[in-house]
Amino acid sequence: MNIKPFLHEHYLLFDCYHNEEARCDQCNQQIDGWAYSCESCPKFWLHSSCAEEQLPSQISHPFHTQHLLTLSTDDFDGVDFICHKCFSLSRGHRYRRTNCNLKVDVSCAASANDATLEKLESKRSDDSSFEFPNFVHEHRLTGIFNYRKVGKKHYNCSWCEKHLSGMTYGCLLFLCSKQFYIHESCFIKIPTKI
Repeated sequence: MNIKPFLHEHYLLFDCYHNEEARCDQCNQQIDGWAYSCESCPKFWLHSSCAEEQLPSQISHPFHTQHLLTLSTDDFDGVDFICHKCFSLSRGHRYRRTNCNLKVDVSCAASANDATLEKLESKRSDDSSFEFPNFVHEHRLTGIFNYRKVGKKHYNCSWCEKHLSGMTYGCLLFLCSKQFYIHESCFIKIPTKI
């Protein structure tokens, strides 16, 4: 059984897979059992339920009521990104607002429940938004998240240049063009003056 879903340019093969490294490119959950894969793109996987569901091309979401969010299908290249709703590293298709660089993964977009966001926001106090000296980064770091690798690429700490792991601060401003992430342990080592 082969299908061509609207979320991918090639036909997908339906087979039984047991690969601990494989994750669904739509919901980001582990592939174990019957799923679709792409022969042309060896790292592209979809659960059968994810491949067969038809996601709306635009949504209005309580997280970002100012604009409609558009399903991004043409720029998917397997690159990891930070979901601006749950502040987690994600990959796969996303809903986005190009003008403000907002990205929301498919799982968060499917949920109108902001409990995850509220829980993260409650962990942050006014003191958890840190302004760095201009020689480090020009914006306040507003995002704190538990880094987890979700794809082939591994992000590095902008300070020590080692792989990220554990609690991480990041610049999650929608308009920031730089990717700036730093270990929580490195944060306390940054001098306030040169």
